[in-house]
Amino acid sequence: MTVIAGMRLAKKLYLISDTRITNRNEQGDVVGYQNDMAKIVGINERISVVAAGNVDLVSHLIKEIKLRIRTSSSASYLNKIFQDDMDQIIKNFVNSTGKTNRKCALIFGGYNLVRKQQIDSKILGEIIATFPKQNEGKIVHQSIDREILRGLEKKTSKSSSFDGLFFVDLPQSELISLEVKIDRNNFTKDYKSYQCYESAIYHPSAENIEKIRIPNELLYDIEFRELNQNDSGVDIFNQDVAQINSYIYDLIEKNNFESVGGSIIVAFQTQYGNAFPTGTYVRRKNSQTLFWNDLFVDEKGVLCYELSSGESGKYRHLEMFLDDSSMDLI
Repeated sequence: MTVIAGMRLAKKLYLISDTRITNRNEQGDVVGYQNDMAKIVGINERISVVAAGNVDLVSHLIKEIKLRIRTSSSASYLNKIFQDDMDQIIKNFVNSTGKTNRKCALIFGGYNLVRKQQIDSKILGEIIATFPKQNEGKIVHQSIDREILRGLEKKTSKSSSFDGLFFVDLPQSELISLEVKIDRNNFTKDYKSYQCYESAIYHPSAENIEKIRIPNELLYDIEFRELNQNDSGVDIFNQDVAQINSYIYDLIEKNNFESVGGSIIVAFQTQYGNAFPTGTYVRRKNSQTLFWNDLFVDEKGVLCYELSSGESGKYRHLEMFLDDSSMDLI
């Protein structure tokens, strides 16, 4: 069983997954695990997806979606595919393979072609309110994007209420989930969109993809924390990934998700593609190192890993193995 997640913020969009895959024989029996699969697939340059579930069904859905998505398509076009085409796509899978008892969960992150990010002012206020709690007695520079401040000022100038939605001149992101379940006699599909500062997660204890609110303190740190003058984009990215990794590992530990394995990979989705972090991420508790994961790129440009367990190697990318029926992401 895997864990996948998506986080939508005003200025950033992250897709997250572990790297474990399950291998089964022709009878469906589990014959082993591997911890080397990067489970993110690019749909086009501005849309990517993380996936969990039966690989044959995941493969069919992703291929059919990619056939309907143009290079220039916005992320919002996914909703049209799910509404108009998905029933037939699922029926085609059952008819062509004869397979039932299948399920999968997909979380898509991407961008539209417009600069019109929509933000709930009440949620934003709750996040910003963590600033004095975390920085009491300190003199710091709160790095709130100018466009967010301008949008909030326009909103409050038109209304005395701090509640409600307002628009910001930032690239409009989308976080969308899709679940498909097939049994002997029927199938179901469910797709949802998530607003700014909402997240989606699917994990071993979940019957469905869950809509969650990441703790305000974490959202604040990722979106508005104080930046050092010399911080590069890579530095900011790596600090975000460290925070997200810590949150996901806390979740795994708290809920005893023993079937989640390998490492946690966090992909940063942009309007021009997705990017993976590199570097060493250390998991510490009570001054002890519990886990570390070193991600690096070799001389051929391949993403590699080395784990504290002694495992090391090159990450395989799910997109290259969508036709491998011996694999099962669950």
